[in-house]
Amino acid sequence: MSDTLTELEERVRSGDETVTPEQVEQARVMGRFAVLRAEAAERRAAEEAAAAAARERTARIAEARRLLDGHGLDDVARLYVAARDALSALVAACDGRTEAVDAAARLLATTEGVEARWDGSPKNSRVELDGVRHTAMPPGPVVQVLVGRLAEARPDGMALDYTHSLAAKLRSPREMPLDAAVARAEINHKT
Repeated sequence: MSDTLTELEERVRSGDETVTPEQVEQARVMGRFAVLRAEAAERRAAEEAAAAAARERTARIAEARRLLDGHGLDDVARLYVAARDALSALVAACDGRTEAVDAAARLLATTEGVEARWDGSPKNSRVELDGVRHTAMPPGPVVQVLVGRLAEARPDGMALDYTHSLAAKLRSPREMPLDAAVARAEINHKT
């Protein structure tokens, strides 16, 4: 085992005449060479770590792109427009229903043997024909129930912020006159 430069220099200072200048120089060169080798190993390790980090970054970006693919804003916007149009059609259908019930109630309000109520307010109009009760269908409560039920079906209640959710804001009656017709429509939609 060869002595280190520090050990050889100390031996010379202590008077050891067996240490040669070549040994001291060789220890100096070997020490410097060892430092250079260590620096080379550190550089190699840093380069390998940088390359691994770059590969990891590339892999993460690729995975993020894969996750986001097919979930772009254009997809959401298309469904938003479709939902808005469907909701507009639902509101129009409710308004049409209310207008029809109001017109029928006005027509039948004085007809003997028919149960009809008409007081000039479309939301209060109702008619019973053939055992079926027809009532106004204001769109506000229908939309409230629809959105409220969608919100209630989500664990977060469709959170609006840290303290409120749509489910909490749109608490709705458990039943509405439209429920039976919706159930029939869902059965027909599935078949």
